[in-house]
Amino acid sequence: MTPLAGVPDYVVQYLPAHGIYVDIGGEEGSETIALDRETGRLRVRLAHEGRPPAISERALPRREVDRLWSLAEAAWREPPPPAHERVLDFDELLAMRDGNDAFYLDGGGKITPPAAAELVEAMAKAAR
Repeated sequence: MTPLAGVPDYVVQYLPAHGIYVDIGGEEGSETIALDRETGRLRVRLAHEGRPPAISERALPRREVDRLWSLAEAAWREPPPPAHERVLDFDELLAMRDGNDAFYLDGGGKITPPAAAELVEAMAKAAR
């Protein structure tokens, strides 16, 4: 668990009070995905170098929200990954919040813990 104060402000601004945040980024741009568990709304922000960000939002079926939240709970309970050398041209971030409780993982490249990696992939798929 990460104190909410330990989650970067640029993440907190997109992280719902009960939700999941994923950021996948590289040299050419980034994709930020946030799911609000209470409303079932998925918000996606695509930012590519030299272009204004594209933002979309839609509701997910309740069973998909519940499935993603179940993956999030598994990732939250997973042991943290061992320290490794950061990858400079690609990064994945994962954050979850349930009220005042928070979880934050900066992959320093690709996120490697299995449950967290599965959640990142599932959130990216839900955003498409």
